[in-house]
Amino acid sequence: QTTSADICLSPAQFDVEPDTLFVTINPNGISSATITLNNPGVCSIDWTGLVDIISKDMYNLLFEYPTVVGGGEAGIETDGEYIYTTKWNGNEFYKYSLNGLLIETFTINGVTNIRDLAWDGTYFYGGAASTTVFIMDFDNQTLISSFIAPTNVRAIAYNDNENVFYANNWDSDIIKFDVSGTMLGSFLAGPVGDSYYGFAYDNITGGTYLWGYAQVGASQNELIQMELPDGQETGVCIDIGATLSGSVTSLAGGLFIETGMPLYSFVIGGLVQNEWLWGIGMTSCPWLFLNPNSGTLTSGMAEYVSLDIESSCLSLGIHEADIFFTSNPDTDTSIVHLILNIINTDPPINLTISNNCVEAELCWEVPPDNYPDSFSVYNNNQLIMTTTNYCYTFEGPENYECYVTAWYNDQQSEQSDIITFEIPWPADSKPVNFIIDSLTNNTVYTSWDEPTGCAEPDGYNVYRDGIKLNDSIILQLSYPDTSTLSSGVYEYYATAVYFFGESDSSNIELLTITNLSEAVTSRIKIFPIPTSEYIYLQSDDMIKNIRIYNNSGQLVFDNKPNSTKYKINVSMIESGIYLIKLDTKEANLIRKIIIE
Repeated sequence: QTTSADICLSPAQFDVEPDTLFVTINPNGISSATITLNNPGVCSIDWTGLVDIISKDMYNLLFEYPTVVGGGEAGIETDGEYIYTTKWNGNEFYKYSLNGLLIETFTINGVTNIRDLAWDGTYFYGGAASTTVFIMDFDNQTLISSFIAPTNVRAIAYNDNENVFYANNWDSDIIKFDVSGTMLGSFLAGPVGDSYYGFAYDNITGGTYLWGYAQVGASQNELIQMELPDGQETGVCIDIGATLSGSVTSLAGGLFIETGMPLYSFVIGGLVQNEWLWGIGMTSCPWLFLNPNSGTLTSGMAEYVSLDIESSCLSLGIHEADIFFTSNPDTDTSIVHLILNIINTDPPINLTISNNCVEAELCWEVPPDNYPDSFSVYNNNQLIMTTTNYCYTFEGPENYECYVTAWYNDQQSEQSDIITFEIPWPADSKPVNFIIDSLTNNTVYTSWDEPTGCAEPDGYNVYRDGIKLNDSIILQLSYPDTSTLSSGVYEYYATAVYFFGESDSSNIELLTITNLSEAVTSRIKIFPIPTSEYIYLQSDDMIKNIRIYNNSGQLVFDNKPNSTKYKINVSMIESGIYLIKLDTKEANLIRKIIIE
């Protein structure tokens, strides 16, 4: 018999890019990265990929905070938001923040000398080394009820899968019971575990366990793992005294396990009596998946492999992995190193506005345990500024619609809630007490006082008959009009100039320039003055126009009688001093009148 086979005599070639990947992701996030595989040779190759997660220490120290109280501080538990401790020789409870700051001391009427604590998601449970188990509401600081357990209760843990408790007193049998006090099982303590002060239930780290915090071992702070349901010790023992960086001279106290603390995916924590609140990380988990993880590349072929990432069980910070690629025919193994940074990228919260005249300060906060590098401020969907501050000041009257985003390692968060606000035009922004000081040598001298409002102007403009006289902004409170004016009546006023615009006009002042002789002006009669009903006008010349201005320069009456006699009803005009301007064929005349 004969057979044949294709033989490729060229060396195998296999390229993998890139050699390093950097990925930033939120807690409980999903992301992916792409690796490119190339076969630049003439022979086909088979390839295989393997993910190797470089895990953090299974029991790495996450935090240690000194106790604030001491003198009997022994029991401990957390609800994921706060850490609570008890006093075995008193009735006080202590409420700590998650970063170890004492927030509050409180008592619960009828409860004292509590040792370890357990939490079922709503209420806290604890005993005083007797059979009574107290059910307590720490939010309202009240005793809900109590029940009798089938053992004296010092160490206690809650099993949320079965809604049952485990408890004992020092080295007594560890008893399983429900909230009615019915005994459901038991097992012996030991052989290593003894003198237990705290228990915690664990269904996270790959099995179902009860952890005990015992006053045994070199530092009398030994953490011991027992497998449920029979309570056999697994051989996992951790000397907390050697784990903590601070000096440990006191005994083991209470214990807790929590999966909902913001900084960590899973924590077992306890209390070295009177000395330390501590927490250690208790889990590593699969979080990186290669898809596909094998294949064939023909000559000149490229394939794109996806690295799928899930961060739900990872703590904040840096996590690393190596992805190994091998081929057949064999080439050198290619390694891609992945650096995963898990950071909170929540948007800013609690946006507030405080107004100050023509400015409004926008401020914001970030959720706890978020550490952004900077913030971007937007108005009407337009980027205004990127800043490292937690406040930004808007200037000038306008309606605003703003939101803020946060930046984390070049990754931008979602936008915050939108906040709308208005900076109104400031009141009393125009100049006051505008006057014409004099007319000297064809120069009209004017002056005024500053606005009385909150805003400070950059300068002023002066107008004659609605036309601005100054080329550049006036910095002083006076202005000389050097224009050569002919006979007539002129209206003068000033405005204030701000960075955000120009104010309304000041009061209007009228200037009359006339060369008429006394004989000409005497031919015009205005009577009676004062009056409350009518003003009578009489002129030897035709009266072409009549205008009346109030003391602020506002026009209150305007008519063109084209007659030598005219009667004006002023009963509807408010009492005060007014100026009446008459235009005749021969003269322009202004007189002061009084309306009562």
